[in-house]
Amino acid sequence: MKIFQTTLIALVAAAATVTTTSAFSMTPAGRCAVSLMMSDEAAAVDSTPAEVEEPQKHTVYVGNLPFSSTRDQISDLFADKGISTLNIAMPMNPNMIDDETGMPKSKGFCFVDVESEDMIAAAVEAFNEMSLEGRNLRVNKLLPKEEVQQQNRRDKSYTPDGQKKMYVGNLSFDATQDDIKTCFEKYGEVKDLYIPMRDDKPRGFCFITMETENADKAMAELNGADLMGRPLVVNEPLKKGESPPPRPPRAKQFKLYVGNLSFYTTQETLQGVFEEFGDVYDCYLPTDPNTDQPRGFGFITMEQADGEVAMAELDGLELDGRFIRVNEAQGKRRPSPPPQYDDDDDDDVEDW
Repeated sequence: MKIFQTTLIALVAAAATVTTTSAFSMTPAGRCAVSLMMSDEAAAVDSTPAEVEEPQKHTVYVGNLPFSSTRDQISDLFADKGISTLNIAMPMNPNMIDDETGMPKSKGFCFVDVESEDMIAAAVEAFNEMSLEGRNLRVNKLLPKEEVQQQNRRDKSYTPDGQKKMYVGNLSFDATQDDIKTCFEKYGEVKDLYIPMRDDKPRGFCFITMETENADKAMAELNGADLMGRPLVVNEPLKKGESPPPRPPRAKQFKLYVGNLSFYTTQETLQGVFEEFGDVYDCYLPTDPNTDQPRGFGFITMEQADGEVAMAELDGLELDGRFIRVNEAQGKRRPSPPPQYDDDDDDDVEDW
């Protein structure tokens, strides 16, 4: 019996030795076992889901499009210039139906995703101010919300790269882009020239961007200068917090409410549109006090006769891709005064 117990104990010890050796020995088989165990642990650690960064978008804004524009048309337009498009978002207007297709028409703008920043620059160079079915396209890089907010806080007279913007008003309706450029290029290179259109016709004003020094010279010498029989109005946009110079009081001033404005519409653009119908005494675009962003409406003050004509002509006008609403501004309603009682009424109340 003792011999049997001793033999059993020896066998158990030998089995334990074999198990230990197979797990930690330096034999190839042992290394394989250790490697597999470590791989399982590493896999358990690596299985933790990592945060996936969203790929950066490169988006181009294309505005002032004909309402008949389609995604395929824009895709072909970009492809002709060697610019491949990843996605085209074109908002449609359910209130405007194409007679041929029975489908809603474009709202007049779209957003195009391209592959790189270089392609954005190529698109702006190729298409900005290009005429498409009688409309000059407005093409620029779509800025992130943070950059838009930063631009809204900066001086509106300057572009992000430090160039100066000017408003040029009282233009002849016969003045072409070349006529205006020739006039201003005497003072330096015209970096950008935008002529707002309505029904494929110029509105009588434009915006010009030049180097600051050249712009200052142009404003000093061309404000009031004659171009094609009309004295030009050349100035820079008002800085935030500034008011236009005081004007002598005019009788029968008229305040207009302008609604459904694009958040991209500036004070200079809106004022220029209304100045076609007469002097604009005040142009005010309220902003959100928390975000400093425009709220999508504004107020224009003119002489009553001019304001009534402007209201009739501009209500429903397409401006920066939106159809604006123009009507007479309504003052805030005051609460009704409390009822008044004479002495006799007071006596009656007390008696009752």
